[in-house]
Amino acid sequence: MQCPSCKQGTLKPIKLEPALAALTCNHCHGVQINLLSYRTWVENNPEAINKQGDKNTTLIENDISDSKQALLCPKCSKLMTKYTISGEHNNRVDLCAFCDEAWLDQGEWQLLKQLEINHKLTSVFTDPWQKNIRKEKEEKNYEQRMKDKFKDDYSKLIEVKNWIIHHEYSTEIMNFINRK
Repeated sequence: MQCPSCKQGTLKPIKLEPALAALTCNHCHGVQINLLSYRTWVENNPEAINKQGDKNTTLIENDISDSKQALLCPKCSKLMTKYTISGEHNNRVDLCAFCDEAWLDQGEWQLLKQLEINHKLTSVFTDPWQKNIRKEKEEKNYEQRMKDKFKDDYSKLIEVKNWIIHHEYSTEIMNFINRK
């Protein structure tokens, strides 16, 4: 099979983890995982879940790829859907809903391990997971806008906010502030 990402390499069988078979591109090093095999691996290898990525090893952004273009499933040639992995990273895993196959670009499996979600790959494809990521990103964007707007006063604003939140009369204080 031809690689869906680089279209230059061919997919060859590998062991992504002990007892987890996958296919990898001999050119771009992306990985195709059959989700039925993956689910079986998760169920049968609880020790692999406890043995997460090395906390002392931080992946460098150059070590991780992310295909920007839409991918076609190498099995059925249907369009794969992209799912964001986390709010901290822009990497997306591609899913063919017809074949139940996932495509991870180079370094994304290691990223999943580092984030300690390699045993939750199928959760990434759910609406609650994706909504949570969007919510995280919205919160970070809002916080950054407030930092940019208030500049040096931002830390003082956070201090006042926390004081109000933890005050026994927080509701009354907010009513007082909002009263014209």
